[in-house]
Amino acid sequence: MPVGTGGKDNAELVDTWNKYGGGWATAEAGEYDPNDAGLYWGGSSVDNQALFDFDGKRALKFWASDAYSFSATQAITGLEPGEYVLTAMKPRRGSGQRRYHRWRDPVRHNGRQDHVRCAGT
Repeated sequence: MPVGTGGKDNAELVDTWNKYGGGWATAEAGEYDPNDAGLYWGGSSVDNQALFDFDGKRALKFWASDAYSFSATQAITGLEPGEYVLTAMKPRRGSGQRRYHRWRDPVRHNGRQDHVRCAGT
């Protein structure tokens, strides 16, 4: 949630931040990362650049499903009648990026041309 200042300046809020957290790290982080987070904790330059609004809804559309999904149809031909199962996640390499395609449903081939529904990320 965004952290409001309540009309106070940063110097007045340091104690509150250090006690309750208000940045990406708190004093408690020193237990597992004493050389970094253990030394540099409390309020940070990104305190008010929150990922959620005051109602708890995401402020960024970064992970919106439309941005990371698509629909595609793949024709499968030349198979004998039977049941075929496709790999759940298959890495696909190209243009320097690694992409994954997730197949939603097993393919049931009944002797004629079938289509596969898939979602890619």
